[in-house]
Amino acid sequence: MKIEASQIADHNKRFLESHRESFVFLSQQLGRKARNADEVVEQLKTLQIAIPSWALGAGGTRFGRFSMGGEPG
Repeated sequence: MKIEASQIADHNKRFLESHRESFVFLSQQLGRKARNADEVVEQLKTLQIAIPSWALGAGGTRFGRFSMGGEPG
């Protein structure tokens, strides 16, 4: 199933006002510590976290193999 950007936007609409209020609060808290929330967001945009291949889809670990739905166990 492919998720369209419009589906994500529609889902997120109901949380937008609450998110904005939380971000304003966070901005104020960071401002008290001489940090700029927008700069922090820009730094987070560049953050890259490696995800091990076994964490994606069907895979296995030393604890066993985990099959996906419709796949023989």
